Amino acid sequence: MGWATFLKWRETGTGDPASLYRQALEIDPHNVYANTMLGHWLMWQGEPPSAARPYFDAAISSGKERLFVRSFQLAAVRNRNNETGDAELVRVVNSMRQQNEPLDERSARAAYVVFERRYGPRPRLPDEGAIDVPVPDQLVTFTWLARMPGVSGRAEVNDVVVATLHNAMRREATLAPERDATATCEGTQTTTPGDRRTHKSRS
Repeated sequence: MGWATFLKWRETGTGDPASLYRQALEIDPHNVYANTMLGHWLMWQGEPPSAARPYFDAAISSGKERLFVRSFQLAAVRNRNNETGDAELVRVVNSMRQQNEPLDERSARAAYVVFERRYGPRPRLPDEGAIDVPVPDQLVTFTWLARMPGVSGRAEVNDVVVATLHNAMRREATLAPERDATATCEGTQTTTPGDRRTHKSRS
């Protein structure tokens, strides 16, 4: 019923599929279809990926219909078509690689393009949508994508992306000791009201 209501809403603008999905989750919070479709609906409505993520995560955690869940999740983030959607696409694809899940060519190509836009010969620095994936994992995921048939672009583009990510890893390695030292200094300078004592001299 919920999906039929979504299709009706897409055609006519009427109906409220979210209420049906939520009713199903009240009955069974682990309902893989309701969680998946509610996450998809939230993304379709322009909510941030963080709002939809718990529902997709719950669906994945159920261990059921993983291909179905991923297909809806990938479609939702691809359709977002902005910087935050791009960042979420890389996060999802990275997670799929780590869990040895199959990735369709369309989504693989879309994720590859995100890397090319951000780290390629003519990078476009996003105003928002930082990729919440460690740079080493981004590098491994990009290499994984580039090896897929029909996904990779020109070899020189791949070389630039890989070099850019390697440079980012070196910068992080250089800055890490400075951040640790700063955090240590701030920790030692922190005092509590009980530590501040005023000593009056006796006359």
